[in-house]
Amino acid sequence: MGAFEVSAAGLVDKSVLEELFEMLSHKFSSEETDEVKVISLKVIQKKFFSANENIGMARHYHTLSKIRALLLEKGLKADYPFKEQSGAGKATVMMRASVTAFVERILDLKSSNISEKALQQLAQFLSVCSEKSETPFISL
Repeated sequence: MGAFEVSAAGLVDKSVLEELFEMLSHKFSSEETDEVKVISLKVIQKKFFSANENIGMARHYHTLSKIRALLLEKGLKADYPFKEQSGAGKATVMMRASVTAFVERILDLKSSNISEKALQQLAQFLSVCSEKSETPFISL
């Protein structure tokens, strides 16, 4: 495997990753730690993502902040979208929620500040599929 080539399995050679780290890292030291090399997340974001991808991420962060503000306004905890109501009126916190359930739980709060389209896009961005199921879900 030559420089910057990716194997058929989608893996990058360790020496290539080390070379990238050396190019992008800078030295950092503080009173508590010795001098170490680090990579700023801003550097990674600027180098690896296009301007359009950064705008998309900013939209997702903005939607998340609107959801957080809505939950705070309503006096609800952050796990609210993952709660499932049982017949006895008790709510059980699930470790994950389907994309549809997540969107519906937020829409049930009736916020004029969050569009359904933005919420759907965020839910799709946050969702994953398990190996056993093709159904996407959002994990807590």
